[in-house]
Amino acid sequence: MIQVAGYKILQKIGEGRSAAVYLALQVALNRTVALKVLNPHLAVKSPYRVQFLRMAKMISNFNHTHVIRIYDVREFDGICYFTMEYLPGPTLQQKIGDKLSFDQMLDIIKGVGHALHYADDHAVVHRNIRPVNILFRQDDTPVLTDFCLLGEVPNTSVYLSPELARGEDATLQSDLYALGMTFYEMLTRGGLPTAGSMMQRGKPAVKLPAETTIFQPILDKLLAHDPKDRFKTAQLLLDALERIMAPIPTLPQEVAISGPKSKSLEILNPLYELPPNYGQNTLHFRKQRPFVNKTVIVGASVLALLIVGLTVVLPLFRVTDIEVPQDQAVVKQTKPPLKPPVAAPKKNEDKIKEEITQLLAQAERQWHKNHLTQPDTDNAYDTYRKILELDANHHKAKQGIQRIADQFEKKAIHSKQAKRWTTSFAFVEQGLKIQPDHVRLQKLSQEIQSHLTKMSNNKIKEQRGDQELMRLLAQAERQLKINHLTQPDENNAYSSYQKVLAMDANNIQAIQGIERIANLFEAKATQRKQGSAWRESLVFVQQGLKIQPEHAGLRQLHTEVTLRLAEASNQNEKRPQAEVASWLEQAERQWKKSFLTFPENDNAYNSYRKVLELDPNNDTATQGIQRIVSYFEAMAEQSKRDGAWKESLTFVDQGLKVAPEHRGLLLLLHEVTQAKKLNDKSAGQESEPDKKEEKVKVFGNF
Repeated sequence: MIQVAGYKILQKIGEGRSAAVYLALQVALNRTVALKVLNPHLAVKSPYRVQFLRMAKMISNFNHTHVIRIYDVREFDGICYFTMEYLPGPTLQQKIGDKLSFDQMLDIIKGVGHALHYADDHAVVHRNIRPVNILFRQDDTPVLTDFCLLGEVPNTSVYLSPELARGEDATLQSDLYALGMTFYEMLTRGGLPTAGSMMQRGKPAVKLPAETTIFQPILDKLLAHDPKDRFKTAQLLLDALERIMAPIPTLPQEVAISGPKSKSLEILNPLYELPPNYGQNTLHFRKQRPFVNKTVIVGASVLALLIVGLTVVLPLFRVTDIEVPQDQAVVKQTKPPLKPPVAAPKKNEDKIKEEITQLLAQAERQWHKNHLTQPDTDNAYDTYRKILELDANHHKAKQGIQRIADQFEKKAIHSKQAKRWTTSFAFVEQGLKIQPDHVRLQKLSQEIQSHLTKMSNNKIKEQRGDQELMRLLAQAERQLKINHLTQPDENNAYSSYQKVLAMDANNIQAIQGIERIANLFEAKATQRKQGSAWRESLVFVQQGLKIQPEHAGLRQLHTEVTLRLAEASNQNEKRPQAEVASWLEQAERQWKKSFLTFPENDNAYNSYRKVLELDPNNDTATQGIQRIVSYFEAMAEQSKRDGAWKESLTFVDQGLKVAPEHRGLLLLLHEVTQAKKLNDKSAGQESEPDKKEEKVKVFGNF
């Protein structure tokens, strides 16, 4: 199991090709989090490491109800990781079989749609939309998680759009395709088509069951084979969902149709079509309303009135195949869908001119309605393109397209002046799609991108400046309490204070903190000197002087300890080697009896200390003491795994008496103490040991 400073790893809860996810406890805040760690074989490769951290930091700045919250992004001791909120509930994949209501399905799709719209505003593509990556908070709010941070596209078969299968770049439209598949899976209670069937161009879209056909038009658009035929933005999807679920107005009862026999009435909707059996729909959350009164009124004048009335009153709704009596006529206002440009057949020159004149008039009407590039089948840009298919050099059509690009430029400038930078950039992008060589739009694009980058950097600095200082100072205080003075690397009080001073060179708390660390090393060195542990004393002196070379107390100690070691070295040369051998033999006998630190006057540790007093460079004695420490560490680790917290703490205590600065024992002390507190709390106990419980004694044999 990996170790990450400040976190207690509880268990692994997931693993993919690029990263693993662990359930962890953030010790300082006593908060349960999900901790995602980049796989080690990728972490050593700079491009992957940089991309992982950059994208994680970008998403950590997101603040959206339907996007997972990221708390902390770090690289420590070769480990790249970030922490995020832990949502233990079921995924959408697990909920699909639980008979979700249609209201719940809509809430989920709209929630994810809002998340995609927010991500798209921040130029982020998810790349991995599927039910298993949609989680829920306690109030059933859907939450989108598991953004692909390395830019790769997971091969999730049926959720993979046709263009991604061809190796093209991921876009918002490929995310919307995957969302469409997820929607279909919900509506069919877990049904999915085969991946191969969805890759065939021109193949009809998936068919929904009769009770859910109201959503067929939206699903068709989400799952269109060509990404250009899908919703241009997630907001358009949300708008379509709102319209399709809005209350439907009833036609005036006086409206009726007479004429030849007919069977259906169609009222155009410029954005989507409702299903043929909409009038008979049985969805529990929609109350059906009559659309056509079946009274027959004969007369051509009434027929004309109906055409005008329907065009004005109901431009946003479409109903198909509503049965009317056989003696009624059909009023059908339809426009064929705009097809991709094809070579125009040869026509009579007069007919071509007449068609161009009509198209120019149509484009002008679309311009005045502000239908520049939307809706798909009724916009000025597509109309001008039709003219250019008939006459590639038509001056007015070229001017019209130029005028549309200029209009987007005006909108972009207006939004920029209002400091709506993201909206401004969106208008620029729309203009450049129409006219990529538009010089002013190109210049405006560079200017806005530069400002957005600068604004983002300034915002991060403003928000995180003071907060980061306070966080580092609090972190240093915690590290001091667990004796992490200069070790381990990047997780010690000295390193934290140095980071504070890099941000604020005159920060008094950091300056005083470093002084405290130097004083602690002086105290440790003095304690070892008084116990005649001259070499250990010298180690603490040297560590302190690295931090504060001019520390008077440490400099004086350095002189004293160095002289004493020199004297000891001279004395050791005169000592008989037989005495050293005797102590070593005694230590070995004590080790075999497990008399490591007890009894007080007959233990291996004291014998090895005697040897080092006689011969400070004796390798056998040094290794013997290390062997004692390793034994206590191993026993403490074993007890910890067995859940014997008190016994583990006893072994840790014995080991620290021999080696007070041993990193492994210090880490165990921290972990076991926290685990014991959690265990006592969950059992309803006090943190103090139960007086009735038998105490663990470590006196001789273990």
